[in-house]
Amino acid sequence: MPKPELPHDIKMALLVGKYATPFAILLVFFGLFHASPGPLVRDVSFALLVFAILFNFIAMAALQQLRDVGVGFVRMRLWVNLGVNIVLVYLLGRYWVPMWLLLVLTPIATAIYDTRRKTLVTAVSVAVLLMVLHALQHLQGGAEWGPQITYGVFIILLSMMVNELTQLSRPPSSIVPK
Repeated sequence: MPKPELPHDIKMALLVGKYATPFAILLVFFGLFHASPGPLVRDVSFALLVFAILFNFIAMAALQQLRDVGVGFVRMRLWVNLGVNIVLVYLLGRYWVPMWLLLVLTPIATAIYDTRRKTLVTAVSVAVLLMVLHALQHLQGGAEWGPQITYGVFIILLSMMVNELTQLSRPPSSIVPK
């Protein structure tokens, strides 16, 4: 007897994990080994990478097996990953500039799972957080704000576009209200 088809929201969560997790691993890997941070930053970042890999592997398996884990589980996974990503961007961002891309993943995931309003709130919050992290690290002059503002706008606009595309792809029975 074939297994019943996974619910649409679970398929979407698995899809995010399928693409976001390998990207995050690659980004952190390059930040660790290509940019050569100091031993403490390297060790803490590596431990966070291992934790994130295990956490996401277990979460993905739970999503596939349990099938009705609920939106709380998906959001918990989202927030744990954001917490790890914030620390990794703070630690490795000064060594490997592309680390900011880790912060794009949470608003994109929110765009796939949630409403337009929650996507906008998450994207703006993460964009502001990116500015704060960069300011704490090394922002010296006015010219350095330009790229950071551009990254923040990118996070917001991309997230909103993904949310609208996701809403268009949903079966009529699972449309998330605005």
